[in-house]
Amino acid sequence: LYAALVVAAVFLPDIPKAFVRAYRMPSGSMEPTLEIGDFLLATRWRPRPGELRSRLICVFESVTDPGVMTIKRVVGLPGDTLATPEGPLFVDGSPPHEPYLSTSNQQRDRQDSAMRQWQTAHYVGGDRASYQPTLHNWGPLRVPSDSVFVLGDNRDDSYDSRYYGLVGIDRLRTRPFVIYFSYEKHGPLPLPFLTAVRRDRIGKRF
Repeated sequence: LYAALVVAAVFLPDIPKAFVRAYRMPSGSMEPTLEIGDFLLATRWRPRPGELRSRLICVFESVTDPGVMTIKRVVGLPGDTLATPEGPLFVDGSPPHEPYLSTSNQQRDRQDSAMRQWQTAHYVGGDRASYQPTLHNWGPLRVPSDSVFVLGDNRDDSYDSRYYGLVGIDRLRTRPFVIYFSYEKHGPLPLPFLTAVRRDRIGKRF
């Protein structure tokens, strides 16, 4: 089945669009789950009522760049209250189990004006006028009924909902389910896609 899907996605791009899409991971924002140089197959997906669940990896249309597809993990569902008091994520007052997180690139905490600009409207912690969110200390924020909150697994090196805001459910497009090819971008030259194939990643499912 996988072989047939790969052939269809690579060699017959006009046929499988109703069933499956192919994507390439261009950044390290989802490491270690997805690495630069991973090629993914994803099923078309328009979530129906009750189908959304936390910790899904999804592809959605960028909030800031129309037409650009982005891959992140859903961490907040409609009605959830999210916060990161000095680092760890809390959902409805409890830390979720997140074994997929990267801890290899811990950046110093910092403020960003874009964070406060959108977060203030969803802040449920008290005085909005004095709310000053940072990368590692924000919330509590409540997710509205028509949106989800997404984060990268490489939490300290990910441009995600903390910066650009909530993602409308209507923007969700596909769900990746397998890595069908992977190579080390900075592998042996001149043809790393032939000489630096990461065979251990091929076939990894989500």
